[in-house]
Amino acid sequence: MTRVNDVCAAYRKEFETVVRSGLYRNFNVIAVKKGEITHDGIVNLLDEDTREQAETVGYLAMFEWYNGYKQTMYMSNQEMKLIAEKEKDSAWITDFDTMARRTIMRAILREFGVMSKEMDAVFS
Repeated sequence: MTRVNDVCAAYRKEFETVVRSGLYRNFNVIAVKKGEITHDGIVNLLDEDTREQAETVGYLAMFEWYNGYKQTMYMSNQEMKLIAEKEKDSAWITDFDTMARRTIMRAILREFGVMSKEMDAVFS
């Protein structure tokens, strides 16, 4: 298995672990395209065809707990590129999108999320 496949599999496993934890009502990670962020920071998704053609400008992770607590985190493409340069991992070159999604997912969970024992084991 190549390094890229390892990264994709790890991201899927981490995301599925978050969903299975039962702690989160909603959990989502998306690539934000040019034109989707308004001046007040609201994300209005473009239609599917336009979205596929549009340039990715950043990544957004969001979750909601069952008690109603919500949290959102956004990182621009520039921020992701800085992280990629620091890590010097070939997976950033071959699969930037997956690495960026994995990075924003881990960041929001580290800062605002609740980790179950199972999740902690998967993420370490």
